[in-house]
Amino acid sequence: MTYVFTGHVINYGVALVHQGFSIVFGLLYCLLATACPLVTLGQGLAFGLIITLLFHAILLPLGGWAPQVWDISAHEVFSEVFGHLLWAWTIEIVRRDMVRMRFASASTLAKASSDVRSMATNR
Repeated sequence: MTYVFTGHVINYGVALVHQGFSIVFGLLYCLLATACPLVTLGQGLAFGLIITLLFHAILLPLGGWAPQVWDISAHEVFSEVFGHLLWAWTIEIVRRDMVRMRFASASTLAKASSDVRSMATNR
């Protein structure tokens, strides 16, 4: 099964692999952001740009899985770059909010625990 996007025939299997890589590299970003906060440079935009260049300008053309960047339309290049930047930025926003919620929950739990100890001591 296939569909056409910007004049290219896209296989649904290829699209599913693309989504799978999106999930794997999103999780990798979150793990790297914890170990090395520099990864979050530009709210994840640098990571998105590096992934775009690494895959769409180097690895995919070398493997013969995609045309060279200069062989595709400017519209498609813009779409890939913008899409990956938006993807990385979204991951960073969600990751940052989840970290905040985790710390807020831990803080709330610690305060509740402290209140219970305080009540037990005052009896």
